[in-house]
Amino acid sequence: MASPAVKPKASTLTPSGARLMITITVGACAALLLVVPRPVPARELPPLALDPAAIDAALEAEAARAALAPRDEVATRLREQIAARNRAEVGPGEAPEARADRDRALEEAAGAFLERHGEEGLRAVRAEALERLEPALAGALSTEDEEALLGSFPRMLERYGAATEGRVTAPPIVVRALFAARFDAMLGREPAASLSDVERQAYWGFVALGSHAVPAELRGRALREYASANGPGAQEALALAALEAGRELETMSTIEALVAETGDLRLRNLALEARRHFP
Repeated sequence: MASPAVKPKASTLTPSGARLMITITVGACAALLLVVPRPVPARELPPLALDPAAIDAALEAEAARAALAPRDEVATRLREQIAARNRAEVGPGEAPEARADRDRALEEAAGAFLERHGEEGLRAVRAEALERLEPALAGALSTEDEEALLGSFPRMLERYGAATEGRVTAPPIVVRALFAARFDAMLGREPAASLSDVERQAYWGFVALGSHAVPAELRGRALREYASANGPGAQEALALAALEAGRELETMSTIEALVAETGDLRLRNLALEARRHFP
């Protein structure tokens, strides 16, 4: 007599097991989406991400430099003329002749200072001012001292998108770099030219990569300066700018070089999107 067929036992899946299977499936699908090449729209510039160790080193160097700021009569005259310029910026206004006289006095003071103390001496005076920047912005100085140090700098922060309604929103290194560049420009120097690499990255990177409105010409220059300072993500930002402007050769060569160098999946997908623009 033949043995009766054995009916297979139905498998059961507990609720927790079902959840585990769903989790594994979803995770596998997500991983597959990352691996499979697919074009992605080029919409956002990379974020400004600076090296913390480089920032710390720059701050230490500036603190050491501030301690060496000259204290003679030539340096005192320069400080007085800088303070006068800053106070005038937030004052009730002045006649053109008075402003011309004041500008000339500042120029003469800066020239005499540079003749005696050189560029390093000037950087030391700037570093000294930077040491007081944070308390000044926090309202820890008297009104007179704050105006003498900052002038119209708070308005500049608002204009560049580094502050909103009096509250500073940009990273401290960016604010310091903006202040230092303004200091140099006030003395007829090239803004940001004497900053360290990470400070130049902070200055130009904030202008180039920030979400605030910036004229196209200025953003283009900022991107180039940021790249010259070896700013993180600079080449990707240049490629995106070239893509937006329709510069085919520049876009493709930059992106494909980055993909070859880094193997970054997002950049690879960006290259596919670029090829859609330039078939």
